[in-house]
Amino acid sequence: MALFTIQLHCARKPQTTHFASAARAGSFYDINLVDFASRFEFSSMQSPVNPNKTQRPQRDRVFADWALEHLAAEPAFGKKIFNDEAHFRLNGFVNKQIAGFGATKIHGRFRCLYTEKDDATCHTERKTLNLLDEEFEGFVIPRGGDINWPPRSCDLTSLDYFLWDYVKSLVYADNHSLKANITRALREIEPHLYEDVKHILLSWLLTLATSVVAYKNPHYVTARSVNVHLFEWKWNDIADECERFLGPRGFGGIQISPPNENVVLWTYNRPWWERYQPISYELVTRSGNERQFADMVRRCNAAGVRIYVDAVINHMTGEPPENIGTAGNTAVYREWYYPAVPYRAEHFNWPHCVIDGSDYVNDAWRVRNCELVGLKDLNQANEHTRNMIVIFMNKLIDLGVAGFRIDAAKHMWPEDLLIIYNRLNNLNTAHGFPSNARPYIYQEVIDYGGEAISRDEYTPIGAVTEFKAGMELSRAFRGNNQLRWLSSWGTQWGLLAHSDSLTFIDNHDNERGHGGGGGVLTYKEPRPYKAAIAFLLAHPYGEPQIMSSFLFWDSEIGPPMDHSGNIISPAINSDGTCGNGWVCQHRWRQIYSMVAFRNVAGNTDVVEWWDNGSNQIAFCRGTKAFIAFNNDRWDLNQSLQTCLPAGRYCDVISGSKIGSWCQGKTVTVQSDGRAQIQVGANDYDMMLAIHVGPESRI
Repeated sequence: MALFTIQLHCARKPQTTHFASAARAGSFYDINLVDFASRFEFSSMQSPVNPNKTQRPQRDRVFADWALEHLAAEPAFGKKIFNDEAHFRLNGFVNKQIAGFGATKIHGRFRCLYTEKDDATCHTERKTLNLLDEEFEGFVIPRGGDINWPPRSCDLTSLDYFLWDYVKSLVYADNHSLKANITRALREIEPHLYEDVKHILLSWLLTLATSVVAYKNPHYVTARSVNVHLFEWKWNDIADECERFLGPRGFGGIQISPPNENVVLWTYNRPWWERYQPISYELVTRSGNERQFADMVRRCNAAGVRIYVDAVINHMTGEPPENIGTAGNTAVYREWYYPAVPYRAEHFNWPHCVIDGSDYVNDAWRVRNCELVGLKDLNQANEHTRNMIVIFMNKLIDLGVAGFRIDAAKHMWPEDLLIIYNRLNNLNTAHGFPSNARPYIYQEVIDYGGEAISRDEYTPIGAVTEFKAGMELSRAFRGNNQLRWLSSWGTQWGLLAHSDSLTFIDNHDNERGHGGGGGVLTYKEPRPYKAAIAFLLAHPYGEPQIMSSFLFWDSEIGPPMDHSGNIISPAINSDGTCGNGWVCQHRWRQIYSMVAFRNVAGNTDVVEWWDNGSNQIAFCRGTKAFIAFNNDRWDLNQSLQTCLPAGRYCDVISGSKIGSWCQGKTVTVQSDGRAQIQVGANDYDMMLAIHVGPESRI
């Protein structure tokens, strides 16, 4: 398609600007007509559908000549026209309405011209149109707008493009015989052209669907599941844990803390959240350096455990008292200058503003373009910013990571994130990933409903953190909702689709009452907490993650450390639990046993649901596993269908199986699959679980 662009913006000074950038910043500039005339250019682009189109620029100089005549007659003319950016096809058709309207009306009184936001690919974005509608209500003519002129926008289908582009190039040269030209052109289109367009469209849709689904695959090794967040662990300690515990116990992956350089905050006694204030993308933190990071990833992959990086790409630091990073780099905060990346002021969102609490309900633009708690907000639409982020993430992929948690995804535009995701490398086959595998991406979007930004805006481009799951299960296992209602657990509870959701009871934020708020169960309420996690892992809904914490009595406190700020490694006690201030929920028998339960159950369905109409429930996972819960104040003692083969089973919750001996309860399943199930109201745990795997079957 051959076109040229006229930019006429009412301005106080003659300067050019790209409209998408101006719209994003919320500001508009004008081009003085003299400047416009001197910059008047032609460019030629051929349409892939109609490569034989010719350009005839002389026909489009009419409007330019008309404008220059008025400028010569009245120097103030350039200040009185308002228009944004108009595209004119070289056959004189596109946006001819604007030229005609201006030519007929300009001799009356000077006035604002209507603005048609079409034929400018990046200018039909929803946020741009919304902003234009706010600023110039009634004067914007987009596709689907109040004045719905024929569409020529970037959201046309392939057939739309074909008909509008190819046919119009044949018929609009002579408006006097327009109808006949259209009829003749349509009749002369050969059927194979329609078929070609159809195949192109289907191919594009298949590619799009494949790419989106690809970002939702965690790429676990076969017969593994569950992602554990080893919050603030050192790389060497994670590598050891993969080899001695997580790999042998069947865990699928680990979410690690941000691996890139952050500002050192001794003023706050090295809080955990300093990791979320980047100063560069160098792989040096108090968890370790790049060599140790690479060694951890290699060893964990070899043990069958994948690594997922908590990626902080929304922002850099705030303006803390200190100005030194974990790799020794510095920044000039008030100039938005981070030389070790490098980032400068132009790589951040402007104008600078800080998100207000009310913005989350009322103003999606501010949530995405203003600063989160004063952290300097990167502009992911800026090409340099994108490149720096992509280089950082691709380096991690090349080192062997399987994917990313996108911190603060809610504060970035989904379309910008998708561009970044699509530029990422495939996973490294040297670490056991299949060819052409895309990274697993789960995005932090806190959405309990009623806000300006919805999690549904992010599910088309990757998985999303399902905060509602932890909130609802915490409510149920605290006794504030009856367990019987969990029979419909999943999307009927208003949760995300199964393939879209990363589910968890608590994470590093909300266990402290931070992001997403408090109210969820944590390690500080062990009995209902273990039961909630057991249900999360027993039920097939979602991709589950469990938290592995360190002890804290203050929501700001960092990990266990010595006087120099070095993280103290977890001590492994004789019973397998952790010491040195580490909680290590993943080493609790009730939790690692449920990881094995989930692995054995595989992709089987929930069947034979039973409840007592209150807080005693039980269900099978196909013919592989069975679990029962009792959150009533009286004992559960019931003959129930377990769906398992006849035999003796060890309850993996109350004890481990050692050889042929069970340390906890044993369950005898009869030939009809039934067994007498007992869970006392005052038992140490409120659940019982058995399965056909070697950890349970005696």
